[in-house]
Amino acid sequence: MTNGGKAAAQWHRAVPVGGLLFATMFFSTWGSGMQKLSPVDLSKIFPLLAAIVIAYAALFARKKAVFPRAFNWFAAFYVLHMVLTYTVFFPEELQFGFTGSSTRGADFVVRSEGAGIACSRIALFMAFGYAFAALLWEPRRLRLAALGYGAGLLAVLALGGYVSTEVTRASAEVRNAGGFLDPNSFGFSGLTAIVLAMLAWTEAGRDARLKAALCGAAAVGGLAVLQSGSRASMMGCLFALVTFMVLTDKLSRKVNILVAGALVGIVAFAFMPGAMLESLKERASIGRIRADRGANRLDIWSNYLAEAPSYIVAGAGVLRAKEVIRGSYTAEFAITHNQYLELLVETGLAGFALFMLALARLWRAARAAAGPANRLLSPVLLAGLVALFTEFMFLNCFYSRDTWILFGAVAGLAHHRRFHG
Repeated sequence: MTNGGKAAAQWHRAVPVGGLLFATMFFSTWGSGMQKLSPVDLSKIFPLLAAIVIAYAALFARKKAVFPRAFNWFAAFYVLHMVLTYTVFFPEELQFGFTGSSTRGADFVVRSEGAGIACSRIALFMAFGYAFAALLWEPRRLRLAALGYGAGLLAVLALGGYVSTEVTRASAEVRNAGGFLDPNSFGFSGLTAIVLAMLAWTEAGRDARLKAALCGAAAVGGLAVLQSGSRASMMGCLFALVTFMVLTDKLSRKVNILVAGALVGIVAFAFMPGAMLESLKERASIGRIRADRGANRLDIWSNYLAEAPSYIVAGAGVLRAKEVIRGSYTAEFAITHNQYLELLVETGLAGFALFMLALARLWRAARAAAGPANRLLSPVLLAGLVALFTEFMFLNCFYSRDTWILFGAVAGLAHHRRFHG
């Protein structure tokens, strides 16, 4: 063996992959909302650990490409479209720096990223999703990832992050943004914690302590969803529960999941601060949703669709959706608030079609993951995808680390458990 080969083998043995995934997931929920805790930028810990995971998977993963082939086509198309956008069509917009900053709440600094930083972050998250999927051939790694994510989210709740207060016509709306500066991102983190805990539960066997810990992680996720006031995340949890109830075959399992869901909800409500509970009731009001037209989403979607001739063929370019409606009053909301629509606007009909095909193939892979050794896996994988697809209906989260964590978890488990477990 060459010296380089010996060094690589030694590093392979020295890196505890499960511990690395635990630490990476722990800090995945620590974003700009944690900026008051330390003079060090804590939001940079996850990208650093994610890069290590990517490097490890590239060197040592048994099989590196575990996503469905159609998903790989979409990913390649998206990256190519992103590169062409900023090297051929709009090179003047490629800035590797921050274009401005503002303050929010109690002097929390919000910095506007240049396109170069944003594109680099997207590429990192996509690569991490592929690396995470490739490393899930060993069940212990998924358990540690789920526990690490839940522990990190619990730490955010305990230490405190950013709490958003928005004055509406009826009251002051209080929502917890946790480790981020957007409450919807924190709600998405809560949903991700629940899905990861459910997936790990399917492989927990008779380990009562592990199951108790995973229930705790799910309860923490439920609390984050409720405190965020994110209606998209709440609907995602609800639709995931319904999906699992429909797909699982045994009555006892249906009863167990209902009981578990009820317990998670009770624990989460028990720890809800009064102001956030009142805000949650207000946001869940049908009258409120009708009055503000789903937080202006109906108007935003109508404006984007009205401009379809300008982007339907080639797209407006990655991260450039708002250019389509510049000049409209809905441009102040900046984003489409719908992931399917955003990809249609940015990458055109071809990119949108490839994305939908990728999701369909991922769904098919999740369905095929069912087997005699673990009949719960496929229903939970599909329930997790339903939760993610629901988020896509109301939020722009393709660029979120949680999207790629869930994509990686579903693709990795669907592949490895079908062929090796």
